[in-house]
Amino acid sequence: METVRAATEQMKRNDHVSLDIDELTESVEEELKTSRPFSNKCSIYRVPKRLRDLKDRAFTPQIVSIGPIHHGKEELKEMEEQKKIFLPEFLKVSEVSVKECIAAIAEKETRLRNCYADNFENISTEDFVKMMLLDSSFIIMVFLI
Repeated sequence: METVRAATEQMKRNDHVSLDIDELTESVEEELKTSRPFSNKCSIYRVPKRLRDLKDRAFTPQIVSIGPIHHGKEELKEMEEQKKIFLPEFLKVSEVSVKECIAAIAEKETRLRNCYADNFENISTEDFVKMMLLDSSFIIMVFLI
């Protein structure tokens, strides 16, 4: 803290410095209030653009999308229909209803969204829960087959 005070005093003494520390501090603190910090549960990130630019195809799903990052891409829609075929089998094997699954996912929606660095606020709760239901049941059934 003493270093900050000394730096502030030094800036006040120098004529060439035109920085208002208090004003900048207030501005940064306001920006921090509106920024969305990563949750401590955040573990899924987009591949940085510079890395993607090296070989985009290596980082882009070619057959199936799991989760919201590539969800809805036209070239992956065919597998979305396949996921719907797997859901009844999953329900039969797990002996649960669609309603029970939806309720369980909806209860954890915030936690699931916080796993991603992006906020996906453009995906409604209904669409997010449905996507998670289809994706998770698909993954489980692929492992069971």
